[in-house]
Amino acid sequence: MKKTSLKILEIKPMIKDTKKFILSIPENFKFKPGQYILLELKIKNQTQRRAYSIASAPNNKKQIELCIKKILPNSFANEIFKLQKNSKINCIGPIGKFFIDKIPKKNLIFISVGTGIAPMKSMIEHLLKNLKFKKEILLIHGYRQEKDILYKKFFSDLEKQFPNFKQKIILSKPKPNYRLKGHVQNFIKKPKSKTKFYICGMNEMLFEVAEKLKKLKIKKENIFFENYG
Repeated sequence: MKKTSLKILEIKPMIKDTKKFILSIPENFKFKPGQYILLELKIKNQTQRRAYSIASAPNNKKQIELCIKKILPNSFANEIFKLQKNSKINCIGPIGKFFIDKIPKKNLIFISVGTGIAPMKSMIEHLLKNLKFKKEILLIHGYRQEKDILYKKFFSDLEKQFPNFKQKIILSKPKPNYRLKGHVQNFIKKPKSKTKFYICGMNEMLFEVAEKLKKLKIKKENIFFENYG
């Protein structure tokens, strides 16, 4: 796969241990909403790579956005956090079969936890703003606490702008009286009409969501998964 050198145009804090990276892309860099890239760094004389989903829609031909969380002190992301504006970093991609590039004929439900929201943001923005998708979209995204919510204003603005888009923000450890307390799989209901499901999260979450969809008798051809950890 082709290797490309990307320049860091901007770094913005989002929440604790999570930052937004805006990277320049060349003219020939084409991606589909939902795909990811492999970032490459040399750490202790060893070349290491990690996958990060593109969080932006493909309408901006000059830059892409990544949402990167630093999990452990010695993690790959920790090395990325040391980079500064105007630094360059190599990437491989775009890669992946978890994407939407044509107008679906069914309603859509997107389910994510944590930074698994990144490919969902790319796909939902592309559907609503570029493809003018008119069927229903429901986004169910989960976090621990309110301070952990990613892209809160972005999705709230989409709700106001597009009547066919709704979201549910699920918190596992919210403040008292928060209505949507629990885990994302607890808030999945059998849709009344034909629907496709797009799910992004870690192994345990994917398994639990898959079990819930199985109980609801959702056909496998209508379920699409992406594992980010």
